[in-house]
Amino acid sequence: MDDNRCISPDFLDAFLEKGPLEAFLNKVHEDESLELCFRGNFVEIYYKNQMLWKIYEKDKNGLFKVQVSLIKSIEESERLIIADELKTKYKNFIIYEKNGALKRYPDITMPSFDKRFVEETSRLLKPMLDKYFVGKKGNCIHLEKIRQQQIFTYLKDKKDGFYAYDMEFHQKYQDNSTKKSEGKQNEPDLFAIRYSGGKPQAVVLIEVKSTREACRDTNKNPGIITHIDGMDKYRSKPYMENRKVEACDILNAYKKMGLHETPEIIPETKDLCKDEMIMILTDKAVDFYNDNKKIIEENKKDCIIYKWSKEDGLKRLSN
Repeated sequence: MDDNRCISPDFLDAFLEKGPLEAFLNKVHEDESLELCFRGNFVEIYYKNQMLWKIYEKDKNGLFKVQVSLIKSIEESERLIIADELKTKYKNFIIYEKNGALKRYPDITMPSFDKRFVEETSRLLKPMLDKYFVGKKGNCIHLEKIRQQQIFTYLKDKKDGFYAYDMEFHQKYQDNSTKKSEGKQNEPDLFAIRYSGGKPQAVVLIEVKSTREACRDTNKNPGIITHIDGMDKYRSKPYMENRKVEACDILNAYKKMGLHETPEIIPETKDLCKDEMIMILTDKAVDFYNDNKKIIEENKKDCIIYKWSKEDGLKRLSN
């Protein structure tokens, strides 16, 4: 399989007008809380940076499989209730259950999916995902996931700034010398293209940190410095050439789908002669940076550090 997350032309056409997956694309256009990203042979639609639907390319029989998100952090009994309701409405939903627990995301395979399916599954799943983000004390948990999608939506500067085009990046092609735990450090949260004067200049790796805990380097948690080191190592590998081709392919596909406010000038690989990295801090992560500025600045390599908030947008912190 090629190292490219863009989808095939036939798969893309299935989301367009009168296509068998049109209802999903229409829902993303109508609902500002949703974002759609490509994953090669499948598409994921996110709500608060959690998968809502995973839509697979059609099989040899011309059927599309859709997985729906039933995450483990809600009570098992609630997950089963939602799964049973889906099974009642759609007889060909497959529920993977063992000993009274769901083992995998429920999925359904059909030649096409209509607006009714999209609306009903959205109605069931979004409240469940809302609950995922509320802790027992009523405070927001998993804040960083929410911020990642908010920043992905926000970064759409097509003149003199960053245009984000992908999030939740996972690199499948680590070399054999890279341990699995180290590989996680090479997975930026977002990818963007930096524009200057309306012209594309560089592919940008972006890491987002929102809590003090996420910033602190420990044996179990890669913090700011470790993530910067990981992004920098990733840039030294041959993967970046694939990312540049992929970026051009993805933006052309988004343009065809009318997604993500695509730039007037879609880059070609020759336009992306540079690759860069930035760190975006939000909420308490900004306080962590201010408290540890000296050591972070000494170890940030050529990474530029920004802060972001819904009120003030993106502001540069580092020199």
